[in-house]
Amino acid sequence: MTASKRSFMARLMIGGFLIGWAVEYVQALELEPGLYRNAPMGTNALSVGYAYSGGNILADDSEVPIENAKAHVQGALLGYARYFNLFGRTARVDAATLVAWSHYEGTVAGQFMTRDPQGLADPRFRFAVNLAGAPALERSEFKNYQQKAIWGMSLMLAAPLGQYDSSRLINLGSNRWSIRPETGVSYAWKEWCAEGAAGTWVFTTNHDYYGGNELTQQPIGYLKGDLIYSFRKKTWIALNYGWATGGRTSVNGAEKADLQTNYRLGGTLTFSLSSRDSLVLNYSNGIVTRTGANFQSLATVFSHTWGS
Repeated sequence: MTASKRSFMARLMIGGFLIGWAVEYVQALELEPGLYRNAPMGTNALSVGYAYSGGNILADDSEVPIENAKAHVQGALLGYARYFNLFGRTARVDAATLVAWSHYEGTVAGQFMTRDPQGLADPRFRFAVNLAGAPALERSEFKNYQQKAIWGMSLMLAAPLGQYDSSRLINLGSNRWSIRPETGVSYAWKEWCAEGAAGTWVFTTNHDYYGGNELTQQPIGYLKGDLIYSFRKKTWIALNYGWATGGRTSVNGAEKADLQTNYRLGGTLTFSLSSRDSLVLNYSNGIVTRTGANFQSLATVFSHTWGS
């Protein structure tokens, strides 16, 4: 892989940073290639885009008398990212928000019902640092950088700022904090790059759940991986795979039979529009879902970079 191609791919990785969670914000498993790759210090990216997720919602009938539950969620995306030097290592901060409009329907206890919430979803904020294999480099130094193995860690926070109404069972916001520590590795050789990551979503208590109840949720653990191939004409394509399990909920201390298990497969295509502008296309689909959202998801994100 040439130095110019590595630099180009790094910029495109920045541009696609919010595409993973945006198409899957109603789920715990997010496919997001390129998070731990290196980039020049001082690089900034502003991203805007569109995302859609839709499909069936699988529930345990013994706990929730819901049949034929379906959802369609689409939204406008806005995100920002910046790379900086942290004690000689590459670090980044990013933030992303989604304004969504959605439609839910299903038969509850024999009665057909619908709901169409619109508004802000819970925004997300993240800090990531590469601890090995990705030294902090200025642009003049980065052109000679040769990636081998990279190891990094990140911490994401989802803030309870989204649309929420405790008199409604379905909302865009969750009315609680969600915290996600993660660690990941990236290894590049020639035109190929393989990535793997593991993490856990941890949730605080929702003290104003539907009907004035209290909702708690067990952590959701996940594993995910990507295989990326870079073409010569400033384009790369990635195959994405992920698995997540956990998340059993309790209402007022009474545990429900809603353990989530999801396997997802997806693909990402990224290409250049100019030296500073890029476009990312992403599609993913659930291949096995035990409980939760069995969705098809797609997104497109335009990104502009500046700085370094």
